[in-house]
Amino acid sequence: MVLTRPVTQTKISTTDFGQPVYDWIMANTPTAWTNLALINGWTNKGGASPPSRYRKIGDMVTVQVAVGGGSNGVAIAQLPAGHIPIWEATLLARAGGSPPQAILMVQTTGLVIPYYPAGATTDMCIGILTFPIT
Repeated sequence: MVLTRPVTQTKISTTDFGQPVYDWIMANTPTAWTNLALINGWTNKGGASPPSRYRKIGDMVTVQVAVGGGSNGVAIAQLPAGHIPIWEATLLARAGGSPPQAILMVQTTGLVIPYYPAGATTDMCIGILTFPIT
């Protein structure tokens, strides 16, 4: 049996474990990227860096951050309801200075916060973090 890849919005009548495959595909279709509303003096890095943004695929959210201009431990943005992790999500992110790293955290409140070690600068924080919401 040859299976062809369905095009967008094609309904599939097959069921898998009692659930229509179409429902699974629609539930796991990525949402469009939404730009983060930056707060507390943070600004997008611009240039070759993409804007800070987020999107959801099924029950997973991806946050992409490329910012500068804020302060250590001060929130970059607040994620909206439905995009908040079930536990704190952290990532070792790129920063300026020496050492060139920071911790990027998304708290269970939805706040996105960078933490920089001594010697790093807040002129840059770049990272991509994916986490579950259920």
